[in-house]
Amino acid sequence: MKFSIVHPTARLHEDFQHPWWKACASAAANCDNPSDVEYILVVHQSRRDMLNGLAQFSKFGRFTVVTNYGRDCLVDQSNAGIAATSGEIIIGNEDDMRYPPHWDSKIRELIPDTTRAVCVRAGNDGRLGGMIGLPAIATRVLHDKVGPVDPAYESMYIDFEWDARVRECGEIVDAPHIYFEHFHWASKSEETRGRDAVDAIENRDEAYRVGKEVFERRKAAGFPRVNLPWVGQSLPSVTRPTRAISICIPGETHRSEWEVAFFRVWAALVGDGWDVRVHPGWNTYVHHARHKINQAVIAAAEGNPPDYVLWIDDDNTPSVATVRRLISLMDNSPEIDGATGWYYFQSVRSVNGEDSLVPLVCCGDFANRENPLDSDVLLKCASLAELFADNASPKRIDWAGFGCVLMRYHVTIAIGNYPWNPIDAPRTESGQTGDDSSFFIRANRLGLKFVVDPHCFVDHWKVSPLSPDFDVSPDASPEAKSAIEGDRKRRKGLRILIPASVKKLLGVGV
Repeated sequence: MKFSIVHPTARLHEDFQHPWWKACASAAANCDNPSDVEYILVVHQSRRDMLNGLAQFSKFGRFTVVTNYGRDCLVDQSNAGIAATSGEIIIGNEDDMRYPPHWDSKIRELIPDTTRAVCVRAGNDGRLGGMIGLPAIATRVLHDKVGPVDPAYESMYIDFEWDARVRECGEIVDAPHIYFEHFHWASKSEETRGRDAVDAIENRDEAYRVGKEVFERRKAAGFPRVNLPWVGQSLPSVTRPTRAISICIPGETHRSEWEVAFFRVWAALVGDGWDVRVHPGWNTYVHHARHKINQAVIAAAEGNPPDYVLWIDDDNTPSVATVRRLISLMDNSPEIDGATGWYYFQSVRSVNGEDSLVPLVCCGDFANRENPLDSDVLLKCASLAELFADNASPKRIDWAGFGCVLMRYHVTIAIGNYPWNPIDAPRTESGQTGDDSSFFIRANRLGLKFVVDPHCFVDHWKVSPLSPDFDVSPDASPEAKSAIEGDRKRRKGLRILIPASVKKLLGVGV
């Protein structure tokens, strides 16, 4: 990884006008090589449920949330974030900062050799004169020389120490042409000041007094190195997650119910110690979206592959318990390559004035297990009796819907570049559905083993009626429509045939 962006969120207030994800989006939008960037968001334990705005994360090679359990302040969060970095060049970010175009390419040109202790003094609004920060851009080598921030600082004057330490042990490259716009919203008006969560704490007279005393004392002592963990445990020592999971989200829009459920899962995994990498993506044709996301997962692995890859569609909301159970199942069953749960179908029809939840058994077997391509592909849905037989133990399946599938990372590599493509069709052909059955036909050819755990439930917010696979979009080009029809003729129309019993169960007619 070339760059690590560390973003403390201590200033984040519940109704703050310019939340952290706008700075995150700015960094992503103006980056030439986002796969070379890891974004590290540092959040205090009390603020994890305020995280929002995932739309830009797909561009980064890695996105990690680090939770600090010390004070809710910049000092502790900066230390926690730096400890979690893996990049060669580290950039300190803030939620009121905006990145210039091509910022990564420009910094690469200035620091061709990252083995040197180098700091870039970028252009800013000049509030602090010739000070080096705003933002702090330095090689990992220089950060290692400077060391962590002394937690004796409450907030003020830490910039002064960074400036002094860089001048003492590093090289400074002036780059006023790389201008980082820096809004300090709290200073704009009393209204915005009230929306800054820590402004009153940071800017009280006592904070300035303490900060100046700490700076003068450390300067007189030659800025002795601070070692982790600190005496008194003001911030626990930070360890990097040893396990990683990539979450893949194909879809254009997300319901509010989806966002709430997803953030709960995300926060729980972070709390469990996982390095969570989020990869959303969208395309008119879902198999194209899946391929793009799949390639992003592989690019982000970069010598540090995730243990698992979790696919969640934008109309499926697994619970924390479901995701944890699937992970536990995989952890304890090394012979299994992937696992899923069964769906609850969120109906738009009302029963006694309330929307109803009914089960959708979205898994089963191929009618022709040996070679599904010998005839029309019939996907037999498992019955509820089959699903809960044998004490509701996990069952071997040939196929499943892709709304919530957990698989080992090696499946991503083994199954090839375009596993969701229509079977026996060029990769340029288009289709709206059927991507899941095509994937599992290929998985079966490779002998990969997937199971369904009937104890795992996933809410499914689909509101469109069930329809055959590979419907042609009304907006598709004539070439795409012709390709679909050609694909149907070659394979006699790969379709999911829903048994009458399941249709009756879903209330969609026979």
